[in-house]
Amino acid sequence: MQEKEFYQFLLERYANGVATDEEIRELFAELESKRDDADWEEIIEQVMLQTAQDEQYDETRWGTMIQSILASKQDQAPVRRIGVKRWWIAASVLVVASAIAYLFLFPGKENNKTATVSEPMERIVPGSQGAILTLADKSQVLLDTIRDGAVLALQGGANARVVNGNLIYDTNGAEVTYNTIATPKGRQYRVTLSDGTNVWLNSGSSIRYPTAFAGKDRVVRITGEAYLEVAKNPKQPFRVDLDNNTSIQVLGTSFNVNAYDDEPSIRATLLNGSVSVNRNGDLQKLTPGQQAEVSGNEKIKVLTADVDQVVAWKNGLFDFNNRNVKSVLREIARWYDLDIVYESEPSDGEIVGKMQRSLALTQVMETLNDLDIHYRIEGRKLIVSK
Repeated sequence: MQEKEFYQFLLERYANGVATDEEIRELFAELESKRDDADWEEIIEQVMLQTAQDEQYDETRWGTMIQSILASKQDQAPVRRIGVKRWWIAASVLVVASAIAYLFLFPGKENNKTATVSEPMERIVPGSQGAILTLADKSQVLLDTIRDGAVLALQGGANARVVNGNLIYDTNGAEVTYNTIATPKGRQYRVTLSDGTNVWLNSGSSIRYPTAFAGKDRVVRITGEAYLEVAKNPKQPFRVDLDNNTSIQVLGTSFNVNAYDDEPSIRATLLNGSVSVNRNGDLQKLTPGQQAEVSGNEKIKVLTADVDQVVAWKNGLFDFNNRNVKSVLREIARWYDLDIVYESEPSDGEIVGKMQRSLALTQVMETLNDLDIHYRIEGRKLIVSK
């Protein structure tokens, strides 16, 4: 591999958030020594154009990368979204800012960043598809390891198959048994139940369900966060049971439920159809775009929801707009498999922006710098410090 091709390769890996510590160090050492070299503009041009032609191209990825590099420069306005037609702007900015980025990314140089970027943080990768399936006999299957197209024989004569990372249940089971799918931190998964209902589980969540639905109701139990597209069956209503004596009754609809035990409230948000949220006899019916909020012993509150923000996680995004800092940190910690430790309370302030959940942790945490949030990473701990 020629030298130019090698550094283009490193730049592509850095842009996608998968470069190793050694690769990043080598890339930025080269940028530092050749930031006035016209050849580097050609390399960056090629990377940008190649990325723009990729089916997974996303403007936010590049905008975030450039903004991360510029974050150390006090007199530089943040770079927002960067379009394909403006690739030459990103190229020139990256070359000019290379020395700044080198000082920021590698401790030991004087800089004014609020975070200490340690080697462990550089190695923390975003979450991925995967879950643990617990069968009726308590045996477990790590779904991450099941090849696409594989068929699982389950208790009671039921079968399930893996298709494109989705566990799909057949309805041939002679006996009703219960299964549970749980996503650890840093994982999310999709399951299609035997009635055709699709369920997307966010990280740190679970769903318990029968391998086949019998009786007058279809009942599942969910912890954490899930998005559901419920198969219509007026003769057999669908019900989601949650903690805090709360349940959601539906016929056929699309909705999101957020019921993490570390969140201050349970929130059910309706996208399509109609649902009723019940808590100890307090019944509230929702229409599309509304959200039911259950907190403590208070009555159910019905609010107008930002639906796109609610389901951003399902669509591969962080949506931080108008979110409080602790809420954002909890979401980041779940996706990157971190535990939060507060040595001091974080500053208050409004967060603005959307980011890909595929970004490296370093890039995501840069969004909090404007709020003067001091943090460090120790192992799997995200420590908010004084």
